[in-house]
Amino acid sequence: GLVRERLGRYDAALDWFRRGLREANTRDDHAATARRAELEVAYAGVRFRQGKLRNCVRWCERALSDSTVGTDPKTVAHAHYVMGAALAGLNDERASTYEERAVEMYRELGDHLGLGRALMNMGVSADERGEFDAAADLYQQSREALLRAGYALGLAHVSQNLAEIRSDQGRLEEAEALLRDARRAATAAQYSMMMWITMCSLGRVATRARRFEEALGLLERAREGFDEIGAASWAVETLVLAGEAHLFADAPDGALEELDMARHYGEEALSASGVEALELRVRGCALSAIGREADGRALVLRSIDEAAAQGADFDLLLSLVESARLPGTDPRAADEAVSRARRIAERMHVDLRVVCPDSATLPQGLIAGGPQVLLA
Repeated sequence: GLVRERLGRYDAALDWFRRGLREANTRDDHAATARRAELEVAYAGVRFRQGKLRNCVRWCERALSDSTVGTDPKTVAHAHYVMGAALAGLNDERASTYEERAVEMYRELGDHLGLGRALMNMGVSADERGEFDAAADLYQQSREALLRAGYALGLAHVSQNLAEIRSDQGRLEEAEALLRDARRAATAAQYSMMMWITMCSLGRVATRARRFEEALGLLERAREGFDEIGAASWAVETLVLAGEAHLFADAPDGALEELDMARHYGEEALSASGVEALELRVRGCALSAIGREADGRALVLRSIDEAAAQGADFDLLLSLVESARLPGTDPRAADEAVSRARRIAERMHVDLRVVCPDSATLPQGLIAGGPQVLLA
């Protein structure tokens, strides 16, 4: 089952885990209960990769319930690790408790591989909150633990995640180099999920570098890959990023077409993708560009609320920028949005000229003062 999971054959992996669970359920002893918990955590991990986060949480709860004195402590730690990741994806405040407990347990066990993965998850959570410095520090700690474990593919994960930060900051050359290294490692290991994730991220870098044909080609191939392995939430994210690429390329109709395709995957996949604020912002900007200014402005304002509710400061920053420059925005509201955006950009070291479409029309309050604001 684990081999098939790594190859991206998720349905086959789940089938093997179900067969194991049926066998474990025929016995009533500590060894069978311990093995059942191990299988339940493995099942949860696949559901996480498929974007079925609530189902993942339920399987983790079952695994923790089945944990007994005979259960391998690494299984219990792994259940906390997967639970933390799923809860973080659901924007559930309990996530940090499970993430921190997983780190503690792996440290106590001297499990460098588990520790590296758990620290990486904490870094992802900090990244998504816009705490880029804290995330980079956690990624470095993760890298050190994974080096001690000798886990090369884990190092590729770290490179992927650090590249996301550098891309969001507008440091595209650094991001692209990290992503190409990560993709080579994933390809060598035949790790399908990682191959498509790095391709998706390379597509966004190409968008920000204004290489639109390349960006759309990478994103389309990544979306096909995610569809092949049944990773619906990742397919949704890729389509939303393709919509963003069309918006950068001044093709709002193309942006709307990609976003409509994303919504065909359903609300659960959209929610699990974590790109609700981005989807609202891109859709709002595209509608405004085709003359539906009132509808567009309403969606961009919703994207601000969504990003704030998720604690996603990077998306909040970009939505504030767009709200300030949409036609018909009240001047006082625009000034307030610019002021908030400026503070976030300075804290996160973001070059808005790189990460925003149509950078020539950025509000003056974000370009006056030069590098100390844009941090190029």
